Amino acid sequence: MKLLVFNIPNTLNYGSMMMAENLFYYLSYFYQARSMEFIVITPKPEETSLRLKQALGERNINIKINTIHPLKIFQGNKVGRIISQVAGIGFKKRLVSELLEINGVVVLGGDDYTEDYGYIGPIGNLLKFRGFVSSGKKVVMCGQTIGPFFSWRKNIMKHLLKNVTKIIARDPLTYNYLTEEFKLKNVLLGSDLAFLPLSGEKDKHSHSRVNPEYYGLKEKYFTIVPSELIWKYAKDPSREVYIDMLTNIALYLFEKYQDYQLLILPHVLAPDSSDDRLAGRDLYINLKRKGIKSERMIFLKEQLLPFQARKLLAQSKVVFTGRMHAAISSFACGVPALSLSYSRKYWGIIGEHFGLKELIVDIRDKRWETIEETCKKQIESVFNNEEHLRKIIILKTAEMQQMAMKSIRDTLTLLCQSKNSC
Repeated sequence: MKLLVFNIPNTLNYGSMMMAENLFYYLSYFYQARSMEFIVITPKPEETSLRLKQALGERNINIKINTIHPLKIFQGNKVGRIISQVAGIGFKKRLVSELLEINGVVVLGGDDYTEDYGYIGPIGNLLKFRGFVSSGKKVVMCGQTIGPFFSWRKNIMKHLLKNVTKIIARDPLTYNYLTEEFKLKNVLLGSDLAFLPLSGEKDKHSHSRVNPEYYGLKEKYFTIVPSELIWKYAKDPSREVYIDMLTNIALYLFEKYQDYQLLILPHVLAPDSSDDRLAGRDLYINLKRKGIKSERMIFLKEQLLPFQARKLLAQSKVVFTGRMHAAISSFACGVPALSLSYSRKYWGIIGEHFGLKELIVDIRDKRWETIEETCKKQIESVFNNEEHLRKIIILKTAEMQQMAMKSIRDTLTLLCQSKNSC
């Protein structure tokens, strides 16, 4: 079986990477050990292929991974390619030869089909998906956060989403939006694929660098996952003030829990404009200037595989994060995580699926000083209610894993409905 996979642009984004490796492994698993080939659309073909194979490890036996650059999907001149995508004229004829024999298309989950990052990209991609459907290929959007859309884009997005074979929403907000406001009939409710166990967690030959002691961490530590992106969506989009807020949160934790260390754990390392190591570096420098000794702080700058980052989060006392998938990894290990939120994906997954709205602090409508005070109160509440929160998180994570498994089984079933697909 050969599948074309969209939306794995960056394997140095651990969230994207986790969803990708789980999609590949569990699809292959449910395909009953028969070989599967994935053709991944990615701007970094060599890096993507290498890191996915490393992450899959022993699970890579029946999985073949090929890559193709987004600009090389179609052949012919630029004008012709644009016409074939927008109008659907000659779409199949302009596909490169290796894509003519695919059995279907999977659009990996995320929040790319919202207006948080603009609307040109979502419209362009959905036009491509319409072309694949018109050429006889099933297109399944698996694990999506979608919408809301505004103004003239609403009718366009409704029309384009209606033409997709199936949309598997990863949260109730998305599901309700698509089924109630857009009245779409091609929507199922699922969950984020990153909730599923990662390959390296049980791989007999997994990398050794997963123990906190390897990095100089002791038994007690808390983790801050900085974000080089999140401050841009704040009511006060000041990077300097955001870093100062992180610094004050860390100082608050150091003072209150004097026998704890701090792990600064970047979760997205590319592209440069979103590299969390930049925010982590400045947080570390600020804390040094405030008199925090280096042995109390571990700043991880190296590239990890997602399961390595998850192992470190698993042994943290509490996690304070500006990246949602760091919270998902924490939850998958039963560890409470307080998230700074800039989009509805947090509210859909953590707020609705888990019912833990108290673990979200929205930065879009508050000044940083208010955010800081709210975070301190919520962190205190997390520590005071840690046992209760862990029970809820463990229970809900088990539900999310079942829903994620169903999402993948549903994806395979839908793709196998095509003629000669399975």
